[in-house]
Amino acid sequence: AEGEAIIPVELMTPKEAKQDKTDLTSLVNIVNVKNASGKWSVVKLTDQEMNTVEELEENPELAKPTFTKVNYEIQTRRGHLPVSQEFIDDADYDVMGLVAKQTKNQERITKNKEIAKVLKTATSKSAAGLDGLKDILNVELKTYYNATIVCTQSMFAALDKIKDKDGRYMLQTDIT
Repeated sequence: AEGEAIIPVELMTPKEAKQDKTDLTSLVNIVNVKNASGKWSVVKLTDQEMNTVEELEENPELAKPTFTKVNYEIQTRRGHLPVSQEFIDDADYDVMGLVAKQTKNQERITKNKEIAKVLKTATSKSAAGLDGLKDILNVELKTYYNATIVCTQSMFAALDKIKDKDGRYMLQTDIT
């Protein structure tokens, strides 16, 4: 209306919401393949040691490797985030940088979901408290597997509350 003050609209730079940064890809072997599907040979690690022989003696046979064929099928995943050129041009912040972060976040979530599906197929073990977990990690699993515990937040919360006889929490933050 005539004679009214003009109040400019302030465009605020968006704040990014905090996100879960868990990335399970560090726990798996990622293999680049050339075909959309096929079989990948995985060799089981052996406990066999090498033989001792004298110089110029015939080489003894080593333990035969055990191969397991793993089927794979590549799935294409893609999408787009609709952003107008006007929005990009008018913003006083890096719109495309935010879009790229969002895309990388969705990629991480997708990979985590697929890795979690495989983790759920692992053979389950029962453990009575921390001692039971330590027995599985230190005795039942071979050290070359570089075992890692992947658990839900509720499982971690339960483990994190275990105390010794003096009331001190058993799990400690790694300060190294």
